[in-house]
Amino acid sequence: MTGSYEMNVHAHPETGASLDDVLEVAVRCGFSGVLINNHSDCYDESILKSHISDKNSNLVVLSGVEIKENNPNKLRGRVQAYCNKTDVITVHGGDDNINRAALENPRVDVLCHPETANGSGINHVLARLAAKNKVAMEFSMHPIIHQRGGQRSKAITYMRRNLMLARKYRVMMTLTACPRSICDFRAARELVALASIIGMTKEEAVQALTVTPKTLIDKKNSHFGNL
Repeated sequence: MTGSYEMNVHAHPETGASLDDVLEVAVRCGFSGVLINNHSDCYDESILKSHISDKNSNLVVLSGVEIKENNPNKLRGRVQAYCNKTDVITVHGGDDNINRAALENPRVDVLCHPETANGSGINHVLARLAAKNKVAMEFSMHPIIHQRGGQRSKAITYMRRNLMLARKYRVMMTLTACPRSICDFRAARELVALASIIGMTKEEAVQALTVTPKTLIDKKNSHFGNL
């Protein structure tokens, strides 16, 4: 799919997937770009920069970080610390207080897997905040691909709830397989098909793969242009 981005790739040193292999598979899957988005405790700027070069000119490689923090006050400081280091800032969700802190902060680009152990992690108030601050909501197909039984059903239910809220308040969405190995990658057309399981239309899925990533980059450039 032309112009599609895989927006949550985890690679070396967080996982056993080398960046060279990840980029090769991304090209084979037809992506125009990828976001290398290791968790903050595995972030290595020097390794990432060495792979953003002309040899990957057929693939846009974005630098990102998925900030993992239990304290909302500390999260704000960590977001600030990464502003000048990465193309995209994402937050590891799954906690009500962290979800809110992320969606209140316009410097955050994406809230990743907001679902908590007991619910979807998003309500009407948080969805309004996401729309106001232009923070995208991630829809990860990883649990649909890898989980079975009750866990999979629960994940689908929670994502369906979040999809309804995203539609109502016009929240930006990203769509990802959240690959942690080269075997986890799915082509864009496969992600579109998987997203239909949670009720996402083809148009919504395509927009999440193509338009939202470009909007987030424009958001970052606009922010720094106004400093």
